[in-house]
Amino acid sequence: MAVDVTATIVPLDASAAGAVESDARSALQTFLHPLLGGPGGKGWDPGRSVFVSDVANVLARVEGVDYVKELALFRNATLQDEQVEIPDDGVVVAGDIRLKLLEP
Repeated sequence: MAVDVTATIVPLDASAAGAVESDARSALQTFLHPLLGGPGGKGWDPGRSVFVSDVANVLARVEGVDYVKELALFRNATLQDEQVEIPDDGVVVAGDIRLKLLEP
């Protein structure tokens, strides 16, 4: 099941915004990878939900990120609440990742 992420990130240094955006995108793609991602980095178990707090934690650990101002998860173009529920026979994959960076 594709999970889309929309986030607004504030970098520590505006001159590093390009690198921060690239690193944040890469971190999210890895986290949402069916075989390499998940909270433990060992892949997603079938039916395991994706929590906003886990995604926020991934972004917060990206070098150069000061803070995440806004974060939203979507499934099938529908905004989710605190988690994206995945059916018992479904596995998480990265969908569209839309990042916006603001000046610090």
